[in-house]
Amino acid sequence: MRTVFKTFRILFLSAGLLFIVCALIFSYGTNNWYFLFTWKAIERIKWKPQNVIPWGRDDFPVKIPDAAHITELSNPEAEELYYSYIQSLQVLCQRIIRVGSFLDGGKEMCIDQPYKPKRPCLVYSFGINWLWDFDEDIVTMFGCEVFAFDPGWKGTSFDQ
Repeated sequence: MRTVFKTFRILFLSAGLLFIVCALIFSYGTNNWYFLFTWKAIERIKWKPQNVIPWGRDDFPVKIPDAAHITELSNPEAEELYYSYIQSLQVLCQRIIRVGSFLDGGKEMCIDQPYKPKRPCLVYSFGINWLWDFDEDIVTMFGCEVFAFDPGWKGTSFDQ
């Protein structure tokens, strides 16, 4: 019985890992395969200076329309523009690290000079959904002070 359970567990974990790897390759593309094999914030393979735009984007950098055109956007168009802008790298970067968890709660960060945080530094983290990995890594790696906010907290205030 134990052998059957161990075999089932190994097959289940292998299938789950394969699913995650396939999903991430589909999401990030094969050019960023090295992100798949890191769980915490570590320095990635350096980008060679060749003006490569990460994440397979062809709209780098995201252009913000002028005031006359931005007021004509529908709510879904404005939302798409907002998220496209804040989720895209706005500079070419040779050293990108993952700060926080491998999946939800982590973010890619450029640590080229002059973008790498220097002490003293202050970070505002919005919408963390009780996932503290990013915030904890920022404190550990760079010694920054972090203030986290989430609309779902309903007045909860505490020190982490």
